[in-house]
Amino acid sequence: MKRNYFIIMVIMLMCSSLFSLEFNTPSHTADKESTLIEEDHLFFGKELNFTGKTKDLYFVGEKLVFDGSTSSGLTAFGKTLVINGIVENDCIAGGSTLEINGKIQGTVFAASGEGTLSGDSVIDGTLFIAGGNIKLQGIINGDVYAGSGVLTIDGTINGNVKAGAGEIIITEKGKVNGNFEYSTENKLNESEEQRITGKITYSESGFSKEMRKSEFAQFCSIFTVVVTIIGFISILTTGLLLLLLPCLKNFDYAGSHKKFWQYLLWGLIPFFIYPMAILVSMLLVITIPLGFILLLAALPLIFVTQILGITAFGQYLFRLFKWKCTNRFLYFLFGSVFFILASLIPIINML
Repeated sequence: MKRNYFIIMVIMLMCSSLFSLEFNTPSHTADKESTLIEEDHLFFGKELNFTGKTKDLYFVGEKLVFDGSTSSGLTAFGKTLVINGIVENDCIAGGSTLEINGKIQGTVFAASGEGTLSGDSVIDGTLFIAGGNIKLQGIINGDVYAGSGVLTIDGTINGNVKAGAGEIIITEKGKVNGNFEYSTENKLNESEEQRITGKITYSESGFSKEMRKSEFAQFCSIFTVVVTIIGFISILTTGLLLLLLPCLKNFDYAGSHKKFWQYLLWGLIPFFIYPMAILVSMLLVITIPLGFILLLAALPLIFVTQILGITAFGQYLFRLFKWKCTNRFLYFLFGSVFFILASLIPIINML
């Protein structure tokens, strides 16, 4: 047990030294940071009013008011995000309400229900933005890629625009110095098109007219079948290759009938514990890198254990029917038949 604690401590120290982060997990409602932070700053709490300076700022909480500056990037996720300061590199922001009043250099990735770039905002780089209601009132010196319910351009965009929205509005103050490619149900009027200096390309909304509900449902059905077939082929190919490993040559998958169900029960326990380990790693903040590693490892682990489980089930069936066979490849192929048939049943497929 002491050895396990020692290993965990080593991993935590390695993660903290690798990322050089300063962590802050406040217990009170709001926290104000106005000091100079030479390293990256990670805040995990409820509310932060940041007026200082740091290298990279990572925020996860309810509300962020950013009046400071970063020498590198800003990454923020919360309910309300107000960015008034200076970000000297890329910015990633996602929240229910997003307001940008400051200056950002580099690429901006933004997503929000209500997103506003005020008239004081300046973005020197490419903007990727998605949301319900988006208003671009500032100056954007770069290309814009937007997807929203309503997109309002009330500022100056010095670059090309690609947008898909339910409605696009270009006000009298709005101007696009570049090409404009968009998709909506209704085209821009003549006065709006005159505020665009480049080439205008229009296409109707794909889902509203070009693709009907029946066609879309048929497309989804075909796509599901294709993905399922590819998945089965991948499992069969990878499974046969995996079973070539010398370490699995003499492996007794199923054992007796009783042991098979015991193995199955013990196998389900870590299956439910694993997501909890990822969640705890994320909540502890300092072990966030470990949480991401566990998250990335989940898919290959499930894939490998699925192959071993199919092989064990195949051997179990051979012993159940009292067939004399010791070939693990036949176990896997025979178990795969029942696996494919079971996957066609909705409830069993979910399990």
